[in-house]
Amino acid sequence: MLAILVGLERFSPRTPAPLAAMAVGIAASGLLALQTFGVETVGEIPLGLPAYTAPDLALVDQLWPARSVSP
Repeated sequence: MLAILVGLERFSPRTPAPLAAMAVGIAASGLLALQTFGVETVGEIPLGLPAYTAPDLALVDQLWPARSVSP
């Protein structure tokens, strides 16, 4: 991956090197069946958006900037 990133940045700077490196990694994982050699992959990626949860309003005091106290 590093060789692909550095090589593309040096010899083809207009090519999106991170995208190309990821594509090569994904293709290599699939074509070489790397799971059979003990290489772990991410696994199944869930589809869709996560369920909505309302924000915890009790955290507002912790997140609000500190008030300056005048002497």
